[in-house]
Amino acid sequence: MRFFIALMIAMVCSQISFAQCTTPTITASGPTTFCQGGSVVLTSSTAAGLTYQWKLNGTNISGATSPSYTANANGAYTVTISDVSVPCSSTSTSTVVTVNPTATIASSSLTICSGASFSITPQNGGGNSIPIDTQYSWTVANDSVSGESNSSSSQSSIGQTLVNSTSNNQLVVYTVSPQTGTCLGSPFSISVTVSTHVIPNVTDPADQSICAGSPSSSINFVSPLNIPGTIFSWTNSNTSTGLSQTNGIGNINSFTSTNSTNSAINSTIIVTPSYTVSGLTCTGGAQTFSITVKPLPVMTSAAALSICSGVTVSLPLTSNISSTFAWQALSNSNVGGESTSVQSTSTINNTLSNATTSDQIVSYTVIPTANGCPGPSQSVSITVKPLPTMSSPISASICSGANPWSFSLTSNISSTYTWQAASNNNVGGESTSVQTTAAINNTLINSTLIDQIVIYTVIPTANGCPGASQAVSITVKPLPSMTSETVSNICSGGTLNFPLTSNLSSTYTWQAAPNSNVGGESISNQSTSVINNTLTNLTLIDHVVVYTVTPTSNGCQGSQQSVSITVKPLPSITSANVTSICSGSQVNLQLTSNITSTYTWLATSNSNVAGESLSVQNTSTINNTLAHSLNSNQIVDYTVIPTSNGCPGPPQTVSITVKPIPTVNPITSQLLCSGNTTAAVNFSSSFGVVGTSYSWTNSTS
Repeated sequence: MRFFIALMIAMVCSQISFAQCTTPTITASGPTTFCQGGSVVLTSSTAAGLTYQWKLNGTNISGATSPSYTANANGAYTVTISDVSVPCSSTSTSTVVTVNPTATIASSSLTICSGASFSITPQNGGGNSIPIDTQYSWTVANDSVSGESNSSSSQSSIGQTLVNSTSNNQLVVYTVSPQTGTCLGSPFSISVTVSTHVIPNVTDPADQSICAGSPSSSINFVSPLNIPGTIFSWTNSNTSTGLSQTNGIGNINSFTSTNSTNSAINSTIIVTPSYTVSGLTCTGGAQTFSITVKPLPVMTSAAALSICSGVTVSLPLTSNISSTFAWQALSNSNVGGESTSVQSTSTINNTLSNATTSDQIVSYTVIPTANGCPGPSQSVSITVKPLPTMSSPISASICSGANPWSFSLTSNISSTYTWQAASNNNVGGESTSVQTTAAINNTLINSTLIDQIVIYTVIPTANGCPGASQAVSITVKPLPSMTSETVSNICSGGTLNFPLTSNLSSTYTWQAAPNSNVGGESISNQSTSVINNTLTNLTLIDHVVVYTVTPTSNGCQGSQQSVSITVKPLPSITSANVTSICSGSQVNLQLTSNITSTYTWLATSNSNVAGESLSVQNTSTINNTLAHSLNSNQIVDYTVIPTSNGCPGPPQTVSITVKPIPTVNPITSQLLCSGNTTAAVNFSSSFGVVGTSYSWTNSTS
């Protein structure tokens, strides 16, 4: 039960504390922004049993413990409420109070000359307190002075030009009201004594605009009022123009202007007339004039250039500042196209032609001008390089396959060359891509039987300048090719009579290689169209004579041909050229020769002999059976011709003696008895063959 009562009491107290210490709010009695000297009442929300503490920028304000507080200073105000019975406390959000300051300015005085202007901008210090952005309005009245007037609009300074039209000094009092924003300060006065002495004046000098390096005009200051004792003080804003003084008194003498920049520079000169009388200096209105020194342009484009003859120069002219240009060439009699009269373009654009074979120089004088100021001239040298002209022939003839062959390229000046052939389908070996040698050195093959032309385009280049191209026509003559036989044979002692032919109309040279076994071959060059040696084989076997034949057509030698001539030996009869047979017998004479041969033989008719062959026979034996009925020898002559390997040897006459056949006269038989002596038997022949002898045989011994 006690616990429940304690819990209830705690809950009630907690509710009371929450209600009493709720965050307070501040209510302002008016604007929280006001001028210096004003205030605003700040009031906190209240409740019974609370205490209060006001704070400025988080710091307790001494004695500010009421529910309300009158605030008159800048800052953030808060109030903290406390209930000591609970206990509890809570602080409000801040309320910012802004107090705008007001100006406090002491009065002042000054003396000016009649016609002078005064201007006063009050400054802090010396008892003055002037907020930023303070503005001024004023009231003034003096009928003897002109120029004064009230100003109801806010000004940042106090000033007017006052003229005293009387013979006495006049006092003009300005009552000035300062205002900062919406806050008015305390009025103050400015007392201006306007002297009877008038301010001097000065005639405004003319502005000058000159080119760097040129003299300026002298400047003599003049005052139309011509008040005695008037002096002229001046200031110079820029000494880099050549006027080296920053200030001076009196006239300004002529000086040599300078400008080391790329832009115009100015000296702003302010001249002020003044004089002093009775301790009062009267200063007139200043005049401002300027001396502008314009820079001289300096050429920055190239002073030298090389071009090829016939090319347009196209040299852009430039300088360090924007300029126009005048340029002119010095005449060169060896060059055409240069402008010898003044030109005004920004590019040297002559097309120059060099008429010689050496470099020529055209000298140009260029003058840049910027804003009317001519800069130093520039000499520009244009080297005009000559164009090479081909001097080598435009045509040549060569034989197909000529190697080495070189067509030297030449021009009127030392040059390099590029050359290239137009393709010819009938020719091989031409360079159809660009070549860079000093000679056309293709090995050209003509694949036809007629002349072919290969056209080369040659371009000479000297010192980087290409000359006019030249068309060079190379006639490629075909080479003859032998069509006659390469082998033949003859019999020893025969004349060769070997005709030479080729695929083109040609002449020929031919020559034999010596062969010691053959006689008659020409071992020196011959120039006939027939190999016509009479060749003799000195041996019993075949021998070959080798001829080298060279055809030439239209000055072009074709390939050499080797012609092999086999010289076959002639057979010579070695068998007997005489023999004898008895009439009615067969000759049977075996024919022989020094080499294997065949034979033909033929008898010369003998009317007393029968059996001889009167038509040609081709056996190797004379085999006629010859007979005659006479009692004397008869001769039959045969002509025998041996032939070996188709070559007939010299004929041989073979004489066959056909001897007659003797006869025996009949012998009488004897019949004898044994022991008887026979009668002598004498043999005789009625045929009468001289030299007949008789041989006999006895059948019984």
